[in-house]
Amino acid sequence: MTAGCDPLTERYLSRFSDGLKGARAEEREEFVREIESHIAEAVASGEQAGAVLYRLGPADRLAKAYRAELTLTSRTGNWIWRFFAVLGVLVTASIPTMIIIPTLLAMGIGFIAGGIVAIVFASIPALDATFYDLSNHLANRMLGGLTGFGLVVGGLLCFWVLYLYVLLLIKAMRGALRIGA
Repeated sequence: MTAGCDPLTERYLSRFSDGLKGARAEEREEFVREIESHIAEAVASGEQAGAVLYRLGPADRLAKAYRAELTLTSRTGNWIWRFFAVLGVLVTASIPTMIIIPTLLAMGIGFIAGGIVAIVFASIPALDATFYDLSNHLANRMLGGLTGFGLVVGGLLCFWVLYLYVLLLIKAMRGALRIGA
């Protein structure tokens, strides 16, 4: 870190560097220089240092994004373990993510399982399943089958939303990684 930085920037870069613990020293220094350069360029073009730091976000979160990139691009270790390490970073990156991913996953599994059970019960007349209070057994079973189909579609929709959410997280992380590039 250069001596020409203001105290706010110095603290930010120090926290960013601390967040990169575990990375090789030369990688850590390179990343700190990259962020420092980005801040210096923005300040030189007339922006306030505080505004630039606000746009970068918390130093520890930025460091997590850089560590995730290091994990993904590392040539050491098994690629499956690297994938799950990055997935762990994504899941723990924010509290909403820790709630959204398990909720959508549980809803998707539950809806699909419930829908399949409803379809099976509706399609086997010997089970004599009663879904709705109807006197016509055929209409009752058809509505039960349609309900099961709706649950399966709802479960698939939960998985689709989960997929889109993970894509959004990946896009956000890639954007954070491009800062200063």
